[in-house]
Amino acid sequence: SKTVQRECATLQLLEDRKVHAAERCLGTFDYHPRGNKQGEEEDSAPRTMILVGPYVRDAVASLAEIENEAARIVAVDQIARTLVQMLAANVITIDVQPLISKTTGRTIFIDMTEAQALSSKVGSEYSFLDQTLISSFTSEMVALVPEDYWKVAKKSILDELQQMKNRGTAISQQARSVLEEQTPFLLDD
Repeated sequence: SKTVQRECATLQLLEDRKVHAAERCLGTFDYHPRGNKQGEEEDSAPRTMILVGPYVRDAVASLAEIENEAARIVAVDQIARTLVQMLAANVITIDVQPLISKTTGRTIFIDMTEAQALSSKVGSEYSFLDQTLISSFTSEMVALVPEDYWKVAKKSILDELQQMKNRGTAISQQARSVLEEQTPFLLDD
């Protein structure tokens, strides 16, 4: 279907733009579903299957489900860095869904069917809609981080911003302003 093809294209864009914790589209496959066991006829409408990776064997969806402190810190670091990387990639999603390894904290963001490249070009002024989408996305990402881990998130965000600057890339000033508005801990000393 077009939705699956669009999701795969978005995942490829995220990979191309160096968003490290987004799942990867490994390929798509068109197929015709078969009827059920009661002998229904085959559905004539083709469907598309997506193959994504990596697989996270012991995944949970929330930091609250992780007991290991080191794993929580790794997860917060990856959430914070992914937030900055996606803003720099000019791609957001309004339905953030992390898979977090209970043992390692490795975090992968999945189900990017709602993800989209912003309509405003990088470096140009964001439209009102894009600003709203950035704000919503940032708010969802920050909500994944418990207040006890805001210092870890702050360090990771600032470090990722510095690394981008060193590479000659950055998030827009408008995205930075939204980031600062949505992350009260970022401006704290």
